[in-house]
Amino acid sequence: MFNLNNSMRYWLYPQPTDMRKGFYTLSGLVTDQMGQSERSGDVFIFLNRHCTSLKALHMEHGGLNKLIYSRYLTD
Repeated sequence: MFNLNNSMRYWLYPQPTDMRKGFYTLSGLVTDQMGQSERSGDVFIFLNRHCTSLKALHMEHGGLNKLIYSRYLTD
């Protein structure tokens, strides 16, 4: 289950992202480009060029549960 709450920190990736990327490639962006750890318990948000698709990456502390949430955004 993908639960969001006020105790989590949220990071927005500053560049458009190819929505074909999967968990491991997005994790690489988190560590290499954002300088963060995907194992921190934070939520990392990625948007495509037109801001019509969103992916949120979250790994619980310790890395046991890896979650990726995809959503098509509409008006």
